[in-house]
Amino acid sequence: MPHPTDTIAAIATANGPGAIGIVRLSGPGALPIAQTTFTALTPAPTPRHLYHGWVVHPTTHTRLDEAMAVFMPGPHTFTGEDCAEIYAHGGVLNLSRVLDAVIEAGARHARPGEFTLRAFLNGRIDLSQAEAVADIINADSDAALNAAQAQLGGAVARPIAQLRERLLHLIVQTEHAIDFDDEGLYTFPTATAQTEILALMEALQRLLRQHHDARLRTSGLQVAFVGAPNAGKSSLFNALLGRDRAIVTPIAGTTRDTIEEPLTLAGQRFNLIDTAGLNHSPDPVERLGIARTHHAAATAHILCWVIDLTAPLPSQWPDFGSTCPVLVACSKADLVDPKTPMDAHVSRWLAAAFPGNNAPLPPYAMVSATDGSGIAQLETQLLDLAERCWQARSQELPFMVSVRHAEAVRQAHAALQNATRAIDEALPMECLGADLRAAADALATITGTIATDTILDAIFSRFCVGK
Repeated sequence: MPHPTDTIAAIATANGPGAIGIVRLSGPGALPIAQTTFTALTPAPTPRHLYHGWVVHPTTHTRLDEAMAVFMPGPHTFTGEDCAEIYAHGGVLNLSRVLDAVIEAGARHARPGEFTLRAFLNGRIDLSQAEAVADIINADSDAALNAAQAQLGGAVARPIAQLRERLLHLIVQTEHAIDFDDEGLYTFPTATAQTEILALMEALQRLLRQHHDARLRTSGLQVAFVGAPNAGKSSLFNALLGRDRAIVTPIAGTTRDTIEEPLTLAGQRFNLIDTAGLNHSPDPVERLGIARTHHAAATAHILCWVIDLTAPLPSQWPDFGSTCPVLVACSKADLVDPKTPMDAHVSRWLAAAFPGNNAPLPPYAMVSATDGSGIAQLETQLLDLAERCWQARSQELPFMVSVRHAEAVRQAHAALQNATRAIDEALPMECLGADLRAAADALATITGTIATDTILDAIFSRFCVGK
């Protein structure tokens, strides 16, 4: 790719009111443009020294804002280029004026993700680290943020580079065999190569297994609310979200479809799913909704069975074909006579509803979406069940979250499968070499050692301007 020769500028802070806003410049003209628009930058400013002065318009010389500015010479900057930043008062209009001034002085508007793209092109970070920058910005749970920060620190690049290095060693051996085998000067170590290829395939499979758990940790556990019509599922769904997302009426069967919304508790992300009430309705639309309830329950990671304490309790737990943990939410607790010994009543009911179950009875909470009682207890129980889900899975830090990375690993694994067949069937060494190179090239797309314009466009188009 051509090396950038122009200077870019953008507002690097969030769009909206704020105490401080940053206008960032990067490129060969960063210093002269900053000097033209900021009064206090000397002809030879001290690098990384913060100066106090005024932002001025380059043609009218009108003072725009009292601010601070810093110059950072390349290559020891984020982009690897000369950079300058102006720290002005926050606010959309004020920062727009400062940005207009530096554009007037010779910079151009940066495209989304262009600062990070330049960091990649200048060798400051690899492609997986560039993707991690966007993931850090967009993280909405502790797991997602931890995975993105680990990826930025090289948690993806290091194992991929090690696997690719082993592949390149095999490729060198195949090249030697192609060049010198006819003269009897080199014998390809077939058995050793086959063993190494199988080991590489297993390593790639481990990465894919980790990817599955990583996606689950970062995208969130599915929590399906199930129960009879008008049991209080939608009210509880809204109470946990803290807003009226699902329609709630006294009419049974109001919810006809599944509604999904994310919820983050103590850094753990959940995806709450409100469902249609379980009944034997002849209404074809309601039956479609109930079918979706069964699908949501069968694929959920946690089931929250909502029962109405003011109605007859159901005789048994409905069979969804799921073995995931169950949490029972006893709704409308505010409508029950406080003198009624409900805990003992619910405990007896649970023992009857889950007969012959050797596992401990599911946890339960007395909740009211009206007065909020029991909601905190329900949240704690959700977190406890989430921890049980993770204990049954990989305990390693989930670092390979990207679907793009997983697809590249799958391509590498498929190429190595072809390589094993090439050895088993004694195909020409050129076939084995081509399969090994295909595997190495697939892994190279993860870190950007091999990167097409299409890949780069897909990655950096999701960045915000200024990053």
